[in-house]
This record gives sequence, C-alpha cells and structure tokens, in this order.
Amino acid sequence: MSILEMTADVSIEGVKKFGLVTGYFFSINIVVGAGFLALPYSFSTSGWLISLIFMIFMALQNYYLGMQLLEIMSRAEIISRMREEGIKVDRPTWKQIILGISPQETLIANSPNYRPTISNRRFDISECVRILFGSKWSRFYILMLIPYLQGAQAGYATVFASSFASNVPLGSLGKCNIYDHSSYSDSCYANYWIYLMIYCLFMTYLTIRGLREQKWIQSSLTIMRFCIISLVVFASIGLLAAEKQVDDDDHESFKMPPLATMSKLGNMASVILFTFLFQVQFPSISEFMKCRSRNLKKIIVLVTVTSFVLYALIGMIVPIAIHDVEGECTLSFREYSAGASQSDREWWTYLIAYMIVLFPAIDVFSSFPLMGLPLSDNLMTLYYGVDSKNIPNNAHYYFRAACLFFPFFIAFFIYDISLIYNWVGLFGFILQPIAIPIMHIAVRLMNDTPSNYDAPFPSKYLSLAIAGLNTVIMLFILISSIIGN
Repeated sequence: MSILEMTADVSIEGVKKFGLVTGYFFSINIVVGAGFLALPYSFSTSGWLISLIFMIFMALQNYYLGMQLLEIMSRAEIISRMREEGIKVDRPTWKQIILGISPQETLIANSPNYRPTISNRRFDISECVRILFGSKWSRFYILMLIPYLQGAQAGYATVFASSFASNVPLGSLGKCNIYDHSSYSDSCYANYWIYLMIYCLFMTYLTIRGLREQKWIQSSLTIMRFCIISLVVFASIGLLAAEKQVDDDDHESFKMPPLATMSKLGNMASVILFTFLFQVQFPSISEFMKCRSRNLKKIIVLVTVTSFVLYALIGMIVPIAIHDVEGECTLSFREYSAGASQSDREWWTYLIAYMIVLFPAIDVFSSFPLMGLPLSDNLMTLYYGVDSKNIPNNAHYYFRAACLFFPFFIAFFIYDISLIYNWVGLFGFILQPIAIPIMHIAVRLMNDTPSNYDAPFPSKYLSLAIAGLNTVIMLFILISSIIGN
C-alpha cells in the first residue's frame, strides 16, 4: 500500500469527516431537489409509458456514470502524482479514444508506487478534464458548467418565491399563483420578487458558509423531503380512492395520461435527466467522506434506488389524481380539501395544503448551496490548482459570492420551473452522460492499474454507446425545444 493510500482517509486539517448516512443525505439533497416538482407535469404531457421507460434508462445510466466517475477521479489522482514526479503520461487523441490504439502504440503509464485512490485532494470533474485533455477543454467544461448549475439555482429560487407568494400574503399584497399572471406590472410579481430577495439573503449566508457547516440542515431536510413526497403521493391516492377533485367535492372520473406524446418528448427527457444527475457535485461531497473506497459506491447505489422509487411514484400517481397538474406540482394542492367543498374543509386539510406547498420552498434551502459550492470549487481549482495550500484564506468567500448573482437575475424574470429545467437539462447532457463515458475511455488508456474504484463492465464500446446515445437525445431535445418555441 502506498503512502497516498494510507493517508486517503485522514481528516482534513483535523476536521471530522462524514460517514455513510450523512454522505447519503447530502447526495439525496442534490438528486431529489426541486426537479421532482416538474415530473408530474412531464408525465402528464409527454405520456406515462414513454416517461417511465426513459426514467428506468436514466436510473441505470445514473448508477453506471457514478461508478465511472469514481474510477476517473481515482486514476486522475495518480496520473497527477506521476506527472508531479516527472513521469511522462501522454494524453490520448480523439482518434485513439474513438478508434482505439494500434498494436504499435501505447499510452499506458503505470507506477508501482501508486494504486488508483481518492485522497484528500479534491479532483473536480473540470480538473479531471484538464488532466486528461488539457486546459483548453477544461475551460470549455466550466463554460458549460456555469449555465447548468446557475440555471438549477435559478429554479430553486423560483420554487421558494412562487410557493410563498401563493400561500403567504405580504400585507396588502394578497397571496397569488404566479403561474396565473403574465404582466410584470401585476401586484403578484411584487409579492414574488419580495420573497425572491428574502431567499437571496438566506442563500448568500449558507453558500458562503460552505459545506461542512451544513450537516444538520442537510440531514434534517432530507428526512422532511421524504415525508413531503410521501404526503403528496398518499394525498393523491386518497383522491383516487374517493374519486374526488383536489379542491372541491365534484366527482372526478380519473383516467391515465396518454402513453406517449411525441411533440412533448424533448421536455420530458430534459426534465428527467436533470432530476437524476448528481455527478458534477459528487467530488465536493466525496472530499469530506471517510472510508471512501467503501462508502462512495454504497452512496451511488442508495441514491440511484431511492431517487428512482420516489420519482416513479410521484410521476405516475399525481398526474392521474390531478388532470391539469401545475408545472410546479405542489401548487396544485394550494386549496387541497381531500374531496370536500371549500366551505366544508376540515382543519387538517389546511395543514396538509400548507405543508405540501411551503415545504419545497423551505427544502430548496438545502439544494441551492449544493449547486453553488461545486461551481465555486471548480472555478477555484481552475485558478489555483488542486492543492488547497495554494488557495488564499478568503478566496473561498469571493468565489462563492460570485456564484450568487446570475441565478437570482434569471429568477427575477423567469418563474416557469419546467421551462428553466428544460434548457438546464441540455447542458447536463454535455457535462455528464456525454463527457463522463469519454473521460472513462481516456483515463483507462492512460493508466490501467486495477483498484477498488474500478467501474463494472469497463468496455470502450459501452462507453461510446452511452455517449453517442445521449448525444442523439440531446440533439433531439434541442431541435424539439426550438420547434416548440
């Protein structure tokens, strides 16, 4: 065992690291964020069968991409160490990645001193791209990363502001559903903007504070998230059993959404992709994990299974119970009466309505920093390198603060979460299901030392197939979005 491996799980500067449960909570808060709010609408408009099939595909792919990323990070570590020692490690060309290496060529550079591992040095995906392909491609990756993470944060901001505006009046500004208003001069926008500014103040504090200080916030909100999703599902099942509408006592003849609607498939694919992916943020979480070789793989499995079960339940059941489900599905429960008339509502229906509508607004307190921190980490890595000793004490605060402006600027003008995530998902394709398989091929061409971080079924052709298929899906989404607009 090398010195690098022996020190891989030592606490960073005496800071206590996270265990399996806390790491799982952090990861779940990335995956099961505000994205699930748009799933029922996507299932309703795109078709339940095609949506479910694509969701199964995304769950399996999400697991495999996570395993590939662990291997990439572990091999990037030793490739970087070898270069620091003066060992030459050549980068593969695109021709070698796609067509393979001839018998006369070899790029593999193994060292007996190192085995692939994930140490205390954080290797963000952009840094892995630099190691494998050079600085130019690393800068391009970060250029794609900015709209992806900042767009996701904008979506979280709209969830908070729209949820509170719909249920909590501000003085003379009554409660209102922002989705029912189209004019910026409308008083509903004033309500929305005030809550947006309140959210901005809280997120500025949590983002600048960093990840280690949010352990109990993240853990508590994960448990609450499970409770709210369960509440939405059971409330919908209750409506189905009673054959009642969500907000009055009229009889409702329920029916399944269409099997597939071709004109809406682009939006569905983009939303489902966004709701599953977490790989970009994973290096920032793994930096503070202990027993990485054992816990990181377990987290990927647990997150994949958990997210699929929750998404399948809410995506299938809610659009059957609520025909005209909102783009932000929890807003459909604003006047929830459990099938009674508004004049005969029980007190507990008010409680459920407030919990369902307002909790996602509180829940995005945990998700917003988990998007901002990886972006600031990637930017710092690009600027200072992977060695934390090179980073000035206050640099973290400056980079984190710089990642706060654009999400709120976007949310100030755009409140439609489905529209935001439709475009954000396009960048997600480039950053993860296209980039990671290509990186996996490249890193194996540069080093093939076996380790506990190796992904299953390490086939170049499988990686090319995943990257190629996702490229086709991304182009389909782009074309359908342009035509739809």
